[in-house]
Amino acid sequence: MFSCRTQKRDYSAVGLALLTILTTPAAALGQGSNGPTAPFWQQLLLASIGPVLGTGVLGVSASLIVQSFQDRRRAVQEAEQERQRQDERAAADRLRDHEVKIRLIEEMTVAAGALYFALQHYWRRTTREREAVAAEAKAALRIELDAQYRKTGIAAAGLETRLKLFFQTDNPWRLWHAAHDLLTVRYFQLIDLATDNLIAANACDQEAGVWHSGLTKQQLKNLAAKALFDVYRDRLNNAARAVLNEPLVRPN
Repeated sequence: MFSCRTQKRDYSAVGLALLTILTTPAAALGQGSNGPTAPFWQQLLLASIGPVLGTGVLGVSASLIVQSFQDRRRAVQEAEQERQRQDERAAADRLRDHEVKIRLIEEMTVAAGALYFALQHYWRRTTREREAVAAEAKAALRIELDAQYRKTGIAAAGLETRLKLFFQTDNPWRLWHAAHDLLTVRYFQLIDLATDNLIAANACDQEAGVWHSGLTKQQLKNLAAKALFDVYRDRLNNAARAVLNEPLVRPN
């Protein structure tokens, strides 16, 4: 089969030849202006087929124009279809990214919230209530608190790893790490094991480039529980915002 371009070249050649015949004076078909004219039968034949050839040339030209228009329209339609496909893929990617981020935020909130409420419950039962808690009841509360501390610690480590892998910046995992560090400090305060080494391990050291909780050793030692939890909530909220707003890493 001939390609469309080959057909167009053939039509153009035929059209040019026909136009040449139609525009050539009848006398030129003979032996020149001084020589004898073309035979009568040749002139009659030219006069007969001239209109037909003219119609053919116009038909070929119209066909080429229509074909060119159709090619352009097809190209525009294909480009528009490709743009729509790209838009659909981009929308699907945005929806998938949003779902991943929402799941991460839910896991962060549940993991941190579980330890926060466990800490508050232990503090209220062992410190705030007027009546002293029996040693056996306090031991049971301590077992519950320790179990939740371990559970949240495992979840926090897994979340931090995913945040490091999923996001292009460090903001999500650093803020999440800070929120968990603040809960850790409060946990050891409640069980009377908040040593200087523990405080230092969770404190911010700008000279060493270590963020951790974002608070200095002095701040961690002197902040009251309410102030410490205020900072914790701020870190957790900022971590959630970072997860929602920071771009995800795209696979190669």
